[in-house]
Amino acid sequence: MAIVIVDEHRMLQPFNRKAERLFDSEALRGDLLESYHTHPIARLIRSIDRAGGPEFSPNQTLAFPSGNRYHVNVSRASEKGCERWLLLIVEPAPADAAIEEDVILDKWALTPREREVAMHLLRGSSSDDICRAVSIASNTLRTHVRRILEKTGMHSRAEFVAKALGRQSQGE
Repeated sequence: MAIVIVDEHRMLQPFNRKAERLFDSEALRGDLLESYHTHPIARLIRSIDRAGGPEFSPNQTLAFPSGNRYHVNVSRASEKGCERWLLLIVEPAPADAAIEEDVILDKWALTPREREVAMHLLRGSSSDDICRAVSIASNTLRTHVRRILEKTGMHSRAEFVAKALGRQSQGE
């Protein structure tokens, strides 16, 4: 398993050789939150930060931009000073543990187009990627995202993804 440290400055650091290989194969960087703010790991860290710490976060299965899926387990912050803010344990997810977007999205009354956009959000796609994949303009995407957030009672894309995937991993 790859162990990734997130320090008090929210910088990612590989802790072991598997984490170093993960950084190489998935093009992860220490400044992921700034350099690739739409990456699923960056979204997860921001949602944990907004919630006040890792106590809130269930283990999740995330789809990385490469298409690979990983189980991400989140630890608590270090009790001994500020050496680390949290620890991520990342393992490849088996093929049968794929994120079941349809099951997740069945909880809300979304239109077919909103479901399509929501699936891309769950996969961590960028706005440009979604617009290309769905063949819509950026203003239309903003409208779909706004309606998705209204219907789900969420306030941001990150909150939608975190809560949607959190519900799946908790079996709700």
